[in-house]
Amino acid sequence: MYPIAAKVSDRSDERCGVAALGLGLLFAGCVGLTLFAASPLCVIALAMVPLGNAVFLSSFWCLPARFLKEPPAAAGIALISAIGSSGGFFGPSLVGYLKQTTGSYTGAFIGLAVLSLASVPVCLAVRQLPSFKPAPAVS
Repeated sequence: MYPIAAKVSDRSDERCGVAALGLGLLFAGCVGLTLFAASPLCVIALAMVPLGNAVFLSSFWCLPARFLKEPPAAAGIALISAIGSSGGFFGPSLVGYLKQTTGSYTGAFIGLAVLSLASVPVCLAVRQLPSFKPAPAVS
């Protein structure tokens, strides 16, 4: 799915929209895991999570270069990478905390779904900035 999402993102020059779509798939997968926990549909919901992640990441890493140029772009990408690496600690900690607080993984998946859903409007709002508007098509 990663190459398809990257091609769509490149050809349409719609990075923020594709990122929002990926976050929507993550949201749907997490909600599906809570709703269909004891059903064969749980497998479909579980498959939507890495699918949404691949769609999101394929366009996300192109965003810093849209508004940062040359040396600041390298610093910006390094900062994003450092913050993302801290997610390797905070993500499992958040899932563990929510599971322990609610007594099941349902609360953890709902927490992840809320974070994904809250990120969709951010992507769509960033899309309105001048540097993120799609370039006019050249015929």
